[in-house]
Amino acid sequence: MIREYLLLPIREKGRFARFIVAGVVNTAVHIGIFTLLIKYLPVAYANVLGFLVANFFSFFVASYFVFKVRSRSLRQYACFLMASSLGVVISYCIGLICEQLNLTAIAAPLLTALILPFFSYLLQRFVFIGNIGCKTQTKVD
Repeated sequence: MIREYLLLPIREKGRFARFIVAGVVNTAVHIGIFTLLIKYLPVAYANVLGFLVANFFSFFVASYFVFKVRSRSLRQYACFLMASSLGVVISYCIGLICEQLNLTAIAAPLLTALILPFFSYLLQRFVFIGNIGCKTQTKVD
């Protein structure tokens, strides 16, 4: 994976670096919302609401900061949410594989943290600047 990153053009490396920064901030938003809600709601509800708030926040950060697009739409957000949901599925599958291989519990989040950002970046890149039905805006780059 490091080799693939090194082969990226400079513009793409900048986007990927901004994507990582945005991911760290988004994680903090998710944990913050979860921490506030856990006092009033069951864990599962607090976690889902934290995810949804963080996902909505992440949509705007990704569009403005990472991919620098001007306009956004509800349709584009739906595609972004689907891409994020696919990330959840990938994360779940990594967990299942780790269980099947009898790896230590910490292996699942560590492998997810190493693998998922590359898939997530590619999916979000298609949502904001790719050639799929979600693209409805003009790039600023």
